[in-house]
Amino acid sequence: MTFLNVVQDNLDLVHGYDGQIAGLLGLSRASPTGHKTFLEAMVSQGSLAQPIMSMHLEDDGGSFLLGGVDSQGFVGDTLYYSPVSDPIDWQISLFGLGTIPRGFASQLTSSKPIQKNITPNVDSIPDPDRVLAHIPAILDSGASAILAPLRASEVLHRHLGGYRDIVHPDLWMLPCEGPDMVWWLAEVGIVQPYEALIHKLQDGRCQSLIFESADLDFWVLGDTWLRGLYIAYDMAGQGRIGIASLDDPKGDGPCPDPGRN
Repeated sequence: MTFLNVVQDNLDLVHGYDGQIAGLLGLSRASPTGHKTFLEAMVSQGSLAQPIMSMHLEDDGGSFLLGGVDSQGFVGDTLYYSPVSDPIDWQISLFGLGTIPRGFASQLTSSKPIQKNITPNVDSIPDPDRVLAHIPAILDSGASAILAPLRASEVLHRHLGGYRDIVHPDLWMLPCEGPDMVWWLAEVGIVQPYEALIHKLQDGRCQSLIFESADLDFWVLGDTWLRGLYIAYDMAGQGRIGIASLDDPKGDGPCPDPGRN
């Protein structure tokens, strides 16, 4: 598959759709306008071997597969699935978000420390400091960052020692060093290094890559969150999303959420 850069963004792409469009190809589960999306059309026509699209994103490239899952693209024999909770979007419910001691994520893989990994061993993960629970989130491959509801953003950034930028109060500044993050999907913990959540500015400060919106009551987990994971979007039935690690971590498999034992 060839990827092209957009060089003109003022085309009338949404004409006739009342300003609502599910991406250029329509990779949402359904369209809010009632029009059949590209993915729905492919499935209904029987054009796909399986009603699945799967992908992974990395700094140096990625993959996108229509009609199935590349079993060689992730660690282990299975993906860890969560049911979709929205009729339109690829939205799931995360059990929670917490912090763990800095550096734990780098213990999981030696090749690419700035990425996510499913935790390998229940005995090796420290007890997380729970920050948020019951997080509705859309896994959006078309978004470039993490977008959080206003209240959730405030709670998380305050917990991490952050403060609002004086000039741009909708942006958060964070300490340049901090704890790793762990996100709970069903009973599997997904660890993300702290360094993947910040961007160092020229003035030496570090800006958070988690942005906020007063108009949202759910999270949008884009490239910043998806990078380093293998994701499968399954259209069958009510829909589900599968997640697995890309790199082979130091361990025998994923660990259950210690808070749910």
